[in-house]
Amino acid sequence: MSVDPVVFEAPAATGRYPNMARHDGALWERYLKVSAQAWQGFAYDVRLGGRETVDPNATDTEKYMWRVNTAERIDVVGDRGAEHWVIEIRPNAKLGALGSAIGYVLLAQREPWTALPLVPAVLTDNCSPDFRWVADQLGVQVIIVPEEVPRVL
Repeated sequence: MSVDPVVFEAPAATGRYPNMARHDGALWERYLKVSAQAWQGFAYDVRLGGRETVDPNATDTEKYMWRVNTAERIDVVGDRGAEHWVIEIRPNAKLGALGSAIGYVLLAQREPWTALPLVPAVLTDNCSPDFRWVADQLGVQVIIVPEEVPRVL
């Protein structure tokens, strides 16, 4: 089970994406502008794993906070209806982003919070042909969000 219940929000740009870096959030907002309608909802900052405290005198609150602070965090889980996409947001993605997406799916399978199939994915603005090839070999979906083209007024 995830550290906290997984709660999905409407698929819309809100500007509120817990634990998401500013540059990741900007990339995510660009994606939502053109693709939000393809999703049923999103859950943000989904925490999995984490360690248990070894302090035998820890309160329930302290035990919870220990796990929260040591948990792995999925940037976004996208609800597609028949499946959930586990999305790592990484501008200028490198191979480590693939490992994150796969690792989060494995943790979610170990600590199930949904009966739906999980699809690992990386959302980025740029990646190499090697990245795409490795993603294909590993079964990781790659979502490319192009740069916004400045408009001359």
